[in-house]
Amino acid sequence: MRQINPSITLAFNCKVREHVKLRKEIISLGLGEAEITTPPHIVEAGIKALRDGMTKYSTPQGLPALRERIAHRLKSSHGIATRAEQIIVTPGAKNALFLACAALIEPGDEVVLLRPCYVSNLPILQIASSGIQVRDVNLPPPHFNLNHDKPGI
Repeated sequence: MRQINPSITLAFNCKVREHVKLRKEIISLGLGEAEITTPPHIVEAGIKALRDGMTKYSTPQGLPALRERIAHRLKSSHGIATRAEQIIVTPGAKNALFLACAALIEPGDEVVLLRPCYVSNLPILQIASSGIQVRDVNLPPPHFNLNHDKPGI
């Protein structure tokens, strides 16, 4: 079994919570959770869904009605014609990125990882497929632009 290191993001979040418990003022740039509370109408919609019996697993791709609404919104707001069958709803960006990598990357593939990047990108690649080669490309500050004229940058 391959060794996957603990999540740096979650460790960072534990430190943030320690500071918050000590009533220290802190601005966390960690998990990406909103600092505002969930609006009451959304809380009530969640409670209503539970009372209406929505307590079982959905389809693996996500609720069909939600995928229909997403398809409609993509068309009406962005001009992207798609069908609900082409949409997968995930519980977060990490899961979506993992699923995409697992579907597309095969052992022996070379993957270019632009840095700086999200701390979970490398572990996601490592979990998604064994035997891949990861090529780090460090983008130079301050603008972190990809330089097409210099190899490796």
